[in-house]
Amino acid sequence: GMLKQFKKINLYSLFYKTNENKILKISILSENIYQSLNKSKKILHKMIKSEKLTFITSRIINKLNIPKAYTFGAWILHKKKYFVISSYLEFIADSIQDCISQLYFWIESHYHISRKKLLLLKIKKLSKEEIMKKYILQFKHVDITLPVFIKKKNI
Repeated sequence: GMLKQFKKINLYSLFYKTNENKILKISILSENIYQSLNKSKKILHKMIKSEKLTFITSRIINKLNIPKAYTFGAWILHKKKYFVISSYLEFIADSIQDCISQLYFWIESHYHISRKKLLLLKIKKLSKEEIMKKYILQFKHVDITLPVFIKKKNI
């Protein structure tokens, strides 16, 4: 089947001008600016009943702190036909939530197993000494921060 794409949700602030020259600001969570424009227009038209709205500008609101990356180890059990297989995986993530969503994504795309057949035994934040997987060991002595694309703030 098609791979589910890992989608990033952004918080957009959009500014509109009404025909009475009032400035309206609305914040929308969505995957891209086009979706946020469509959502915001629908909401504003319902709320204000004013047909004439002029879009002025938009801004992506980012968490200003760049997330620190941690390495997590995940011990899992999954069912394959009649067998229960145990696996150990490692992920570089900025939180346990991020680690689990990467894990589900990985399991579904590599093993083609649904999350229902998956049992999470343990998730642990690893120290540099505990990292075992080669693809993560290469980063062992680097301070990793996750790539965050921050629009320069023009306030």
